[in-house]
Amino acid sequence: MDAERQPKTIDPKTKSLAIGAALGVGVGWLVVVAMVAVMIGRVNAAKREAEERTAETGSVASAELTWEEPSTPGFATGPSADAVVPPRPELPTPAAPPAAEAKEIDRVALRNSLEEVERRSGGRLALSYIGPDHKTGFAYNGDQLKPAGELTKLCLMVSALSRVDRGEWSMEAPFGGTGMTLVEGIKGMMEGSDPLVANAIIDQVGIEELNREIHSYMALSTNTSIQRKVLDMAARARGLENTITTNDIAQLLFSLGRGELLGGESTELALEALRGQQYRSKIPRGIPSLAGVVVGNRPAELPDLESDAAIIWYPDRRWSVLVVSIDGHQDPVVARQAATDVVSIVWTAAN
Repeated sequence: MDAERQPKTIDPKTKSLAIGAALGVGVGWLVVVAMVAVMIGRVNAAKREAEERTAETGSVASAELTWEEPSTPGFATGPSADAVVPPRPELPTPAAPPAAEAKEIDRVALRNSLEEVERRSGGRLALSYIGPDHKTGFAYNGDQLKPAGELTKLCLMVSALSRVDRGEWSMEAPFGGTGMTLVEGIKGMMEGSDPLVANAIIDQVGIEELNREIHSYMALSTNTSIQRKVLDMAARARGLENTITTNDIAQLLFSLGRGELLGGESTELALEALRGQQYRSKIPRGIPSLAGVVVGNRPAELPDLESDAAIIWYPDRRWSVLVVSIDGHQDPVVARQAATDVVSIVWTAAN
């Protein structure tokens, strides 16, 4: 037979390699199919979980806007387990405000209104509100990092007065070369804009120790911190910024109002200083003039920041907390008006 017509045989080694390759390809495809099936299963599971959460809360937007706990709102993370926390005042639990049924809030409409004001402001809006029943409230971007401005003074006031309570500082002694006693300095620091006393407290305590107290004794998150002196624009230009979140500041005012941070005399001084605030163009202006309603606030302003933090007292002894902040805007007049508009929206929705 002609050599070209003779049947060709496959070398045994070649045959083994071909079979091995075919098996490898088959196994590889099986692995790929299995991985795809697992991924699809995970996606479907996540989708079902999201749908269940949405069904429970009504909508994703309202869930993000709402926080609610059995006794207190509890914005902050609290002190770490290994933090050394100075003793807080041993006082009877403050009397609870008279029971009042919380108003049902249309949270979708509220969020839509806040988003519209934020857009109009030209900046980034955040707010946190604790209702007068002390159990419910809401937040809009409440954990968003913000420049602190003069809201830092709230932390400085608590730090200074806690030292008075522990017998380390005196209310009536001249303080830090300011030409004032500490009690005069606290009132001046909170009621006006002069940073002299605030910066004297920073010098006396030190930035590192102040931050330790903020994150332990005051139980605020690490997003609230002090990096420089108050209104030190040169340090700010170098990138050093004091920061807060509206949730943290609301939690601080809530704890202060309940008498949980300071002794009785110090608490009353702190609240009196808030009520004596001279600059009232944001939160106080956004609340209707109602007989018996008192607002104690501490505003903050920088070239790109409009903020205000307040305790609002009602005639029936109930009180609530509201903190508003708009940063990154281009026009302070527009942003200030937007902050006032936000207060009016929140007041109408919650009262």
